[in-house]
Amino acid sequence: VLSCSPIMLTPYLSGTLIDIEKIKHLVSQAYDEAGFTPETVDTGAVVITGEALKKENAQPIAELFARESGKFICVSAGPNHEALLAANGCGAVALSKAKAATMLNIDLGGGTIKLSLIRDGTVVSTAAIEVGARLIALAEDNVVRRLEQPTKTMMDELGHPVAVGQPVSEEQKEALARQMAESLFEVIHGGTTSDMAGHLMLTDPLQSYQGPGDVDYVVCSGGVSEYIDQRDTTDYGDLGPYFAKHIRERLNATFSQEVLQQATEGIRATVIGAGEYTIQASGSTCHLSGIDSLPAFGLKVVRPLLNGEDSVERALRAALSKFDLTGIEEGLALALAVEEPPNYRSLRRLAEGISAVAGRTAAPLFIVVDTDVAKSLGGILKE
Repeated sequence: VLSCSPIMLTPYLSGTLIDIEKIKHLVSQAYDEAGFTPETVDTGAVVITGEALKKENAQPIAELFARESGKFICVSAGPNHEALLAANGCGAVALSKAKAATMLNIDLGGGTIKLSLIRDGTVVSTAAIEVGARLIALAEDNVVRRLEQPTKTMMDELGHPVAVGQPVSEEQKEALARQMAESLFEVIHGGTTSDMAGHLMLTDPLQSYQGPGDVDYVVCSGGVSEYIDQRDTTDYGDLGPYFAKHIRERLNATFSQEVLQQATEGIRATVIGAGEYTIQASGSTCHLSGIDSLPAFGLKVVRPLLNGEDSVERALRAALSKFDLTGIEEGLALALAVEEPPNYRSLRRLAEGISAVAGRTAAPLFIVVDTDVAKSLGGILKE
């Protein structure tokens, strides 16, 4: 990491609009302080996540920055993709691989909390729940400046209704933080959840997960983790310190101290994860069905787990779901491990699985393989 800018709270013009001029100033200032210009950066990513993703001008803003910055990829990261980025960026994936262990990464964001189950260095399942420290934003006098729907729902249920422009009490802040923590740990414990926790879930629960006893280590990341690990004590006009206190109490009650590990990155985990790997692909064999889509830069790589036993189609769809995708779309590449030794039967099986997922999509299909079989695989796919 060569440079890290200061962290700016997402600036809003209104409840539905992001302030683009303030973000432009932050980006320009960050380039200046790092001693770089957009022309000197080879590649990068613009990622929109969480509550910001719901705002009406979020996508145009991201596309603008991606375009102005050069060969950047623009990603609207839904909850599963954000979980994947955080798990890589906070060091949980690397730690799981190094220790050959099962890890649970809890990414504590402003608007959502993402869970990643990681076995032997591979993220096998992700989930997300709509609780977070900045679902309510407060002025210095504890008057509500911004209020997201999940907070309104929870506070109505608790009998503490809140509204923009009205003050909130310490009792109300504690009650909301406690409710969010309770809903989160219902999901972490697994099994049946309350109606409230079920209502707040953004995804299905973690798959192939047996509860806290199923994990060797737990790593927390995201902005709220800075309070849990005592790396930050600043009050940003939200529920960060309150939420962190209740999460810490439940972590200590659920897991032993040796299970709880500190992340290498906390609040920056998602952005570090977005820049985790960059590669240029080439090989001694290739297959081109046309050149209109070349050259291609900034492809988002999806890597399915192909073990030779499961259905190729099922493995591809599971990998796509980690990126909140249901099919092949523009700007995507599949990275495939080919069974050794490759033969017509194994390549045909691979091609049939790819074809079943790709269907009749109009998007160019880019495939990168770890064995020099691209020409053969491409021929079978075309057929």
